[in-house]
Amino acid sequence: MSLGAARSAEASSSTEAPATSPSITLSRAIHEGALRSPVVAESSVARTAAVAFAREPGSSLPSAPQLTILAGARAPRGLPTGPEAVVSVQQEIAARGLGSARRRAAAWTARTAESELERARLEGGAAAALAWIDLLEAQSLVRLRSSGVEDAAKLARLAEVRVASGTATAVERSLAKAEVGNAELAVLDGEGRATEARIALAHATGQPLDRAFFADGVLDGAGDVPTDERLASRGVGDHPAVRAADGRAAQSAAEASVARASAGPSFMLGATAWREGSGDRAAALTLTVPLPFFDPARYDTARQAAIAAAASGHASRVRAELEREVHLAVHDSKHAREVRAQLRDGVVKPLGSALGTAMTAYAAGTNDLGVVLLARRSALAAEERLVVAMADVWRADVRVSVVAGTLLHGAGR
Repeated sequence: MSLGAARSAEASSSTEAPATSPSITLSRAIHEGALRSPVVAESSVARTAAVAFAREPGSSLPSAPQLTILAGARAPRGLPTGPEAVVSVQQEIAARGLGSARRRAAAWTARTAESELERARLEGGAAAALAWIDLLEAQSLVRLRSSGVEDAAKLARLAEVRVASGTATAVERSLAKAEVGNAELAVLDGEGRATEARIALAHATGQPLDRAFFADGVLDGAGDVPTDERLASRGVGDHPAVRAADGRAAQSAAEASVARASAGPSFMLGATAWREGSGDRAAALTLTVPLPFFDPARYDTARQAAIAAAASGHASRVRAELEREVHLAVHDSKHAREVRAQLRDGVVKPLGSALGTAMTAYAAGTNDLGVVLLARRSALAAEERLVVAMADVWRADVRVSVVAGTLLHGAGR
């Protein structure tokens, strides 16, 4: 069963939220996390700057025009003279297409920033989803432990009756009261976990940290059929993390072209006009051509090419690691369902039956408190393990959706 199908089940049969707490579904949490999480806000700023850079990547000229003014006077003996002035204008022109190289690099910067934003949205949605699952798990533990307080109170009343009738000692009454205290302590622990999960969910969704969220869903809403591995593997090539890594590699290669063009040989065009002291005037055009004795851009180009090669290697590594994560995530999804089924059918049900039998026998006076306490604690521990196992199924499905790149599909509905 895919995470999307689980969302539909969660929305159609969710628990009722307290009147004082705004409820939030898993789909809504993912949607809000993909829009407002801190990591998305950070990447959005970078994307805005990159888009502005791509619109105006700079001039195709390697430097600004230069104006040179020379003024003075000549004083030859016996000849009329006057002031002299020379005005020169020069412009450097790159020989290797600097303008086109800058435009390509700026375009790849914008594309990479867009891919990074998509990856950040996926990360933000995943963080919100995991926080929502943590909150749903904590809420279930609080309900389970609150029910345990009621059961412990019932046991304490039975112990009081047995002590009053003389069939039990005061030790049983004290042990039963301690059981109530431990049950209430467990509720406090669950409430603390719920508070931590609410704060994490508020942070992941860009909400005020004091907002009292209620996770609107069913912990056992994830079905028994995990996502098919072939379906999960299809999106690896188009995963935002892969596209971002490929974009960084392409951007580094484009920056190598910029380094080659900007530090490489250049021509110098110019014009010079002057007035001599004798009153004569003249003008000339100048052209400076580099001599091909060596490449001045060799160092900068090689250094940037090494960076580009490293970025390309990193992109290959990201793709390989993502393929590995797909296999592991699908395996974890299957394994989590197996653990959940074993706990539910092979542990919780037998222990629940044992606890019921022990309580009945204790109420009838045919059993002692030690057997009841052993059965009760074992049953509660098994039920809490089942709650964790149910949450682990949700977490495994979220992980599959993240590595498959499908987490945000249908989010917010």
